[in-house]
Amino acid sequence: MLNKTCIFIDNLTVNAFIGVYDNEKKVKQKIIIDTKLYFSHIPLEHIDLDETIDYAEIARNIEMIIHKKHWLLLENLAEALLSYFFKNNQISHVFLRINKPDAIHNAHAAGIIIEKSRDTNRLNDGFVEHKSSY
Repeated sequence: MLNKTCIFIDNLTVNAFIGVYDNEKKVKQKIIIDTKLYFSHIPLEHIDLDETIDYAEIARNIEMIIHKKHWLLLENLAEALLSYFFKNNQISHVFLRINKPDAIHNAHAAGIIIEKSRDTNRLNDGFVEHKSSY
């Protein structure tokens, strides 16, 4: 990923309806989103907001997607967020981590980590999954 710029959002905390158990369908749970969005490097002297990715807008849209419905699994929510991110043609690679800090009573958090890259040589979904070392 040479000549890439990354914007990131760490610890975006949202209360969401998520989970498959009956108690999870009645009460919102805290989830925490961390994401890194990579795009082609733009020389600093040429950057304005129209040429880059607005992280405040990304954060608002993440919250809107989360609040859109009850999500059964973190994996479903992650795929919806990845689909949203890759609608922006500037984004070439995404790191996404979703934590449910209250999922396991004796653990700090449980969750999912996904990394995906846009693959311009494929005609199907346009994404290729990368194994994470996390």
